[in-house]
Amino acid sequence: MPGSDTATRWRNAILLALADALIAGMTLGYLIRENRAVVVSHLSLISLAAVAAVSVVALLGRVVRTLDRADRQLEKILRDELRRREP
Repeated sequence: MPGSDTATRWRNAILLALADALIAGMTLGYLIRENRAVVVSHLSLISLAAVAAVSVVALLGRVVRTLDRADRQLEKILRDELRRREP
């Protein structure tokens, strides 16, 4: 069944994303533990960088959604125009 293939693909993608997040978290934890003095002395800079990174990700998500919505509207307009011109 084609539906089960899609579900399996989504499940595999989610599991891969979770594994990536776990590995990234473990790596950051190790780096912070090894470089505790640097992290503590530059905590405000790290906090600002984290806020900026989250803002950029949120902005990119908004841009992608807006472009997707514009694409769907354009396709609808073109489809209506082409349908109207057919004999």
